[in-house]
Amino acid sequence: MKALLNEVIKQAGDKLKISCDYEFTWEKFVFFKATAFDVLKKVQEETKANIYFKGDTLHIHPPYSKISNEKVVVYDFARNIEKADLKYVKAADKNIEVEVRTFLPDGTVIKNTFGRPGGTKISRTIHAADEGGLKNAAESEYNLWIFDGYEGSFTGWLIPYVEPAYKVLLRDAEYPYKNGVYYVAATEMKFSANGGERKITLGRKIG
Repeated sequence: MKALLNEVIKQAGDKLKISCDYEFTWEKFVFFKATAFDVLKKVQEETKANIYFKGDTLHIHPPYSKISNEKVVVYDFARNIEKADLKYVKAADKNIEVEVRTFLPDGTVIKNTFGRPGGTKISRTIHAADEGGLKNAAESEYNLWIFDGYEGSFTGWLIPYVEPAYKVLLRDAEYPYKNGVYYVAATEMKFSANGGERKITLGRKIG
């Protein structure tokens, strides 16, 4: 994995550094006439890793393993949320199926699936010595997603500052039981004559 990433960042010269928690090896990794972005996109699709830049460092970490801010950023529906495309979903109504896989030294891929099919499917690549480890990992990942909480995205302004891997608190005075802390999966900034805005896509609930 790290050897592949080192080849990728050569396109940017010697300016970039890598922070990667993955150690596994592919038997082969094929790409043709691909840009560095294309390769990183394939890595993300196969591993579901959180991939983002911070300064001159390219970060590749297992999903939700890193939180960048110590103090939670507060978003209040009555104060600093401009618009929202959010849905509050009960745990009992979620159909989530988790597939966990690992690469063996000989290139063989083994998998284990846990959960309820018919809805969202989550794939993860991990290190596991046996199928028992995969089974435990699949069940643990499934339990992390079974919560009452929001799914989707919302839009605020450029302040407060938020970036991927931050934690944010969503607060609603009218429905306090819906309050919760979430991991930020992605952000997107837009600028217009009316000013700047930041769209925040939520990951899972973490508090």
